[in-house]
Formats: sequence, structure tokens, C-alpha cells
Amino acid sequence: MTRNYRSTPAILEAANKVIAENKDQKHKELWTKTQVGNPVTVRSFMSNQDEARWVRSSVEDYVTGGGKRRECVVLYRTNAQSRALEEEFLTHRIPYTIVGGFRFYERREVKDALALLQWWVNPSSTLALRRLADALWRGIGPKTIAGWELRAEQHDTPLRTLLTQVEIARPVMAPLLG
Repeated sequence: MTRNYRSTPAILEAANKVIAENKDQKHKELWTKTQVGNPVTVRSFMSNQDEARWVRSSVEDYVTGGGKRRECVVLYRTNAQSRALEEEFLTHRIPYTIVGGFRFYERREVKDALALLQWWVNPSSTLALRRLADALWRGIGPKTIAGWELRAEQHDTPLRTLLTQVEIARPVMAPLLG
């Protein structure tokens, strides 16, 4: 389990040094038969945004020098690191793909928070209401919401006005309507 087929000797040497610092770790030495590769460089940054700028700049420099974007890979240890990278790539219109996870704005909790903000700004947003009902309210699903929309339309009443009336019967909705 110590042979590595993908990494270069320089990367494995750096990994071995990190592993050696963990005193509780069973000693092992990673190795490879590969003999090519660039040296490992360690950098530190004051913020996630500084790090993301450096990564983006490095990708741009590589592409400007004749490399292909599809040859670039950014590995990060925690999903929290992805946001700064995504923001930087989006801002500079650099296409990217996340493998094994979701883009920041595609995460459920982010979509739910954005739906809440949308509801506060535009309380007649049916899309926001549906998302919030799905995320927050038990027993209120698409059929119930469709019925409310139909009633609001039939009575020529804004959906939010109708919901304040329905809220008396369903106290779970009070936080969104108050």
C-alpha cells in the first residue's frame, strides 16, 4: 500500500516528511518507480482569497505559456476551501469542474439561504416559497403550495397576504411571515 502510481518522487518525498511528523502514525515510506516531475514548492498566504488569486494566476501563466487548462488540477483538503477558488475562477471567467462535490452555489444550504433572502426581497416569489417549504416546513409540499397559488389568483390576492391568513392554521410558517 505504499507504492504510488501517480505522484512524482518530489511529491512523495514531501508527503513522507509530513507523515513522519505524525508521531501516532505507523511508519511507512511512500515510493514510486516514476522518475520525472517538478520540485514541490511550499507557499503560505494571508487569506483564502490571496491563495485563490495565486492559484488562478498560476493557471493563467501556465495556459499563456502554452499549457492546456484541462491539464490543470487544483486539490484542496476541505470543501470550505473551494469557495474562494470558485469565486476567483468565476470572477475571471475561468471554466472549472468540481469532481466529487458540489459548487458552492449548488449546495443545498446555500440555495436555502438564498431562497430566504429572495423571499424577504420579493415575498411573491413562488420559487423561493417552494424552496423554503421544502427546506423548512413539514407537511407543506407542492400540492399545498399549488392550492394556495390558485386561491390567491382566484381571489386576486397577493400570495403573501393569503399566507398570513393560512399561517393562523399553520404556526410553523410564522417566522417567514412575521
